[in-house]
Amino acid sequence: MVFYRSYTNVNSNKYKSNIMNGDLNNIIEVVNEVFEVDIRVRTHKRNVILAKKTYMHIAYKLGLYTLNEIGIHVGNTHATAYNHINSFEYILVADPILRRKLESCNLKIHSMFNIENPNYRDLVFMHWKELTNKQRSKIADMTKEYYDSNKLKEEAIYV
Repeated sequence: MVFYRSYTNVNSNKYKSNIMNGDLNNIIEVVNEVFEVDIRVRTHKRNVILAKKTYMHIAYKLGLYTLNEIGIHVGNTHATAYNHINSFEYILVADPILRRKLESCNLKIHSMFNIENPNYRDLVFMHWKELTNKQRSKIADMTKEYYDSNKLKEEAIYV
């Protein structure tokens, strides 16, 4: 993986900008690696568009970049970035493969930026509605088994 340094070129036009942010380039590299595509290519293939939406979603959720900055890095406008970010949540609900790819991108990016990864318990609660009844009962049984195996047999008396 290549780590990019931020740089700015004042002589840049609106559509093919040389204003590049190193962190956004690193996010692009991670998404390219996970999706095995190049999201800077101008195409309407579904896998490339899903990878672009994933990149824009991750960059926007970090809260450090404007829609214009996010879009410029992959050759889009701020309006396209806004539409991709808004439509991503609906696609994410219906596509479990995309969900797994998003989680692997998030783990890599969080480790790259030294952001604390979410607790797996929190991930389970986030996706609780998407679990089947069988998966829910299995998690409940595992939790009960863990609780029973780790509770004290007798109460200890401390003097």
